[in-house]
Amino acid sequence: MLKRLHIKNFSFINDVVVNFEDEFSVITGETGSGKSLMLNALTTLVGGKIKYSSFTNADKKTIIEGQFILNDSYKSYFEEHEIDFYNECIVRKEISYKGKARVFINDCLTTNSIVSVIFSNIIEIHSQNQSLLLKKKDFQIEIFDSFIGITDLKEEYVSYYNQLRNSIKDLDDFRSKNLYSNDELEFYKFLYDELENANLHEGELEKLKSQINAIENNQQLNEILNDLKTYIHSENGVINSLSRLNKQISKVSLLNKFSSRIESVGIEIDDIFQDISELVGNIDSYSNNSDDIYKRFDLINSLLFKHKKDSIKELLNLKLTIKSKIENNEQSEFLMSDLKNKIIGCRKKCESIAHKMSEKRKSFSKNFEIRICQLLSELGFSSPQFFVDIQTFDSLNSFGVDNISFQFSSTSNTILKKIESVASGGEISRIMLCLRYMSSEKSKLSILVFDEIDTGVSGEIAHKLAQFLRKIKSNIQVFSITHLPQIASKGDRHYVVAKKIVKNKTLIDVNELNTEQRINEIAKLLSGSKVTDVSISNAIELLNQ
Repeated sequence: MLKRLHIKNFSFINDVVVNFEDEFSVITGETGSGKSLMLNALTTLVGGKIKYSSFTNADKKTIIEGQFILNDSYKSYFEEHEIDFYNECIVRKEISYKGKARVFINDCLTTNSIVSVIFSNIIEIHSQNQSLLLKKKDFQIEIFDSFIGITDLKEEYVSYYNQLRNSIKDLDDFRSKNLYSNDELEFYKFLYDELENANLHEGELEKLKSQINAIENNQQLNEILNDLKTYIHSENGVINSLSRLNKQISKVSLLNKFSSRIESVGIEIDDIFQDISELVGNIDSYSNNSDDIYKRFDLINSLLFKHKKDSIKELLNLKLTIKSKIENNEQSEFLMSDLKNKIIGCRKKCESIAHKMSEKRKSFSKNFEIRICQLLSELGFSSPQFFVDIQTFDSLNSFGVDNISFQFSSTSNTILKKIESVASGGEISRIMLCLRYMSSEKSKLSILVFDEIDTGVSGEIAHKLAQFLRKIKSNIQVFSITHLPQIASKGDRHYVVAKKIVKNKTLIDVNELNTEQRINEIAKLLSGSKVTDVSISNAIELLNQ
């Protein structure tokens, strides 16, 4: 139960402390008096989103503190998050003007998300617009599943379902980033084979250019070689002339020392001729292979042009790059196979759990329908009909293999239709109240807060609604923010929220009413701002019923 709520510097609430008992408490006040603001503070305390508009004083931080009395059934929720558990639990949230918050449970610093997880099992707050959730299929299936008790099974399913979705996404991403289509792979293999078969070597292009240059100058080189032969080895050539000269010198003793040098010159000239002859002979062999040389040269240049490269070294690097792509693709196939196997495993697990959930839903749906019709009868429906339409599909969704839709009729002689298309505002409020009560029966909730659950209700139905809320409070602490005197009169305790002006500032105050004050407040709800003797009398009558 919520024992005490302390709100400080929260919008128009300056400093308010409200004490509660484990009973049915009603909260009233004029429109705009700040009832919803008080509820917002409580919602913020137990893990709700922080609304920056609630902080109006930049000089002071906002403090919201709640004292909760809990039994030992909640201990595991605290231990799961390594937070000390006490039956008297103090939750405090401190918020700066900029929205920076610190939250404590029993003076242990924690996070807003942990507070939200823990207290979602303790308190449920039904705000004004939440009745509209009943028209949403996601909400219908969530509340139905909570009633039939498949929360653990559903959490297991959601875990595997998320793994399945993530694995499918990973596979798609992996395929787009790492795998090539068959056509792309064949193209890369073709390019690699073409470069591999070319048998390229660094420096080869320069050598070919030199050979082609020699081939193109072959005729001129042969003419030079013939001239050299004439100059060197003809009868009057250099070699014979030097030989004759050397014979003449050898006859003069004074010149004998030059004979060996002249002989060496002759030998050197002959060596030069032989080297040139060999070179020309090689060029002749190039000429004999000129077709192969030109073809090789053209092949290399065509590859350079095709791949937009400037050298054979760049072509060799390209070949390595293509080879790496092909090998990576083959490795990716193995990795992709692992992902596919993971997807198959997750899908089988999801399908197994989904069908278990589907079986339980179908087996418990009749009990759900009977129970809600019983409760609706207590709230003024003479012969309500309620049907849980469960449609099962082959494909998986976030809830399993089922699509669930609530169908409703307020009487037995009208056709059942989807609840979102036939229920009025007052009917929606009463159905939602029944669903919340049924949900609390199946959970460990100890606190239920209703913000104007009576929307669209009046007269005798309002009286039945009030009796129903009193019935709920036998098992759980109940708060109801209301404008209806019938509900206000049935509370064990009555609190009023009012605005007041203090030093030209609008402030909100919350006070528990005594019997006399309560009679006047209910009389106001009956007659408006002007309290009459008749409204006083009616208020007393309501309180005594």
